Amino acid sequence: MADAALAGERTGTLPVWCGGLLHGLAERLAAEGERCLLWLPVFLGAGIGIHFVPKVEPPLWPGFAAAVAGAGAAWGAHRHPG
Repeated sequence: MADAALAGERTGTLPVWCGGLLHGLAERLAAEGERCLLWLPVFLGAGIGIHFVPKVEPPLWPGFAAAVAGAGAAWGAHRHPG
């Protein structure tokens, strides 16, 4: 019975609260319209702040893996639009 209650709280692979949070964020960014570019420095600063939080230097392989994955996704989106 507890499993059914836990399963009812989830939609797909995300919990309900996470889906609601992402939906709310998407709505707010969509409401910004053309001004969403102004959030770029905010996210850049947040990324820099997150980079300096760990006490040790992170390894390089996650950056390379993310770059390769991003390039592959961009190539795939360009090759097969829609």
